[in-house]
Amino acid sequence: MPNAMILDNQDRLLILNSGDNNVKAYAANSGQLLDFKATMPQSTNPFDMAISDDNQLYVTGLLSNSVFVFDASPGINPGDTWREIR
Repeated sequence: MPNAMILDNQDRLLILNSGDNNVKAYAANSGQLLDFKATMPQSTNPFDMAISDDNQLYVTGLLSNSVFVFDASPGINPGDTWREIR
């Protein structure tokens, strides 16, 4: 279930899916699914997100009580590589 969405400085629409514990990116101008997926551990229940000017994607985990940080730079598909802040 989509929980949040943001438009980044690369014209990508990032969609946070709480049920699937991930963030996917779409081209804002065409709606095409892009090769970008940030995945969190099961039972994280991601709730909200923000992106910094240097393309760091911050995702809150409602059930995990943590923030996951992904590199969302153009050309990078972060997969399940994150830094966790508690």
